Amino acid sequence: MALPPCAQDTAPRHLMSASEPASASASAAVSEQAAALATAPGATQVPVPGATQASVPLAAQVPASTADSLASAVERGESSGQAGGKKPECFFFPSERCSIAPMVDVTDSIFRRMTRLMSRRVMLYTEMIAADALVHEKYHLIDFQEEELPCVLQLGGADPHKLAIATKVGVKHGYSAINLNAGCPSDKVQSGSFGAVLMKDPQHLASCYKAMQEAAGAVPVSVKTRIGVDNLDSVDFTLELIGTLYNAGCRHLIIHARKAWLKGLSPKENRTIPPLDYERVYLLKRTWPDLQITINGGITTLEQCQEHLSKVDGVMLGRAIIDNPYLLTALEQNIWEDAIASPVLAESMPTACTLPAALPPLSREEVLEKLILLGEEVIAAGKPVHLLYRHVLGLFTGCPNARLYRRYLSENMTKRNAPATVIKHAYEAMRRGLRN
Repeated sequence: MALPPCAQDTAPRHLMSASEPASASASAAVSEQAAALATAPGATQVPVPGATQASVPLAAQVPASTADSLASAVERGESSGQAGGKKPECFFFPSERCSIAPMVDVTDSIFRRMTRLMSRRVMLYTEMIAADALVHEKYHLIDFQEEELPCVLQLGGADPHKLAIATKVGVKHGYSAINLNAGCPSDKVQSGSFGAVLMKDPQHLASCYKAMQEAAGAVPVSVKTRIGVDNLDSVDFTLELIGTLYNAGCRHLIIHARKAWLKGLSPKENRTIPPLDYERVYLLKRTWPDLQITINGGITTLEQCQEHLSKVDGVMLGRAIIDNPYLLTALEQNIWEDAIASPVLAESMPTACTLPAALPPLSREEVLEKLILLGEEVIAAGKPVHLLYRHVLGLFTGCPNARLYRRYLSENMTKRNAPATVIKHAYEAMRRGLRN
């Protein structure tokens, strides 16, 4: 099968939209704050000078009995960190130079296996898993296959004790790292007083982090958050929030460069309506040089990734991979150009000093053939193939007649007993359109 010309590109350039600029007022505020920090004695120390104390306590605080229970567990040595006295060698894996964001109903095990067809190096995340689910032993929610590593388990919750238990479960399952969600604005998450709500009480958020890192021992724990929430969106508030986490020992933060509105905007609107403020994230890196910062939000091209990586430690992409999964091949070949590759041990997760060897450049046709094999595995496991192919509707984004591929696959992959080769038929429909 001959491919359209764009299919031979291993570093596509069809997602070239410019980064969304921060507002002028936000940029001015950041510049003013940066100037003040640059001239202040001990500027990189915490607590941050001039930080606001506008924190709002959570409506439902962790009861004393829960805190006592957690303390007792630590005294008994039930925390893996306490028992072994271990701390992470490194809070930031080489693969975290580029990562794929945790996305509800998207980043499941099948999605992660699909991703590994095009990139061994990119860091993967699970969907957010509620700590309560693991406390109640719903372990099937976090099952994964070794080929998905390196991979981070993201947890949601507001109870330090439950988060510690869930963290220990994740560590025992073999995840590369654990992450706490402190940025999701959905109503369901808010009803549990976690996600973005945690930003309103930085001290409580820090206590959740500390409990998780104690439980994780040598496995690193990070926090994913935003630059603000509701009216708590000043530069001072962002500095207070990050400074509190830094003081708690956190050394890797994933920061969505938007604030969250808890009322009035849907989760989808929260990904696009609040303006991006990349400069504020850059300011955080200048303020705490030893804090590893991954930037997230509105990043859609290889060129944007490279620009951000000149200012922070890592980039995280989300919807861009849904719209154009083939972008993974460009990331694989270009993001780690200056890194030294070493093979991943077959029977253990990557260590802090290990980076998987890069896959060779792949054409879209080669990816398609690999997808058919994975589709056969999915069907053999008793699952419908659309659970895989829904993730690759954008495989030919930017190619002539890609809409014919998308239409055929959308209409046929959900049919009863659809075969793995349905994606090949979709490709052939696109090719026929080119000949007509």
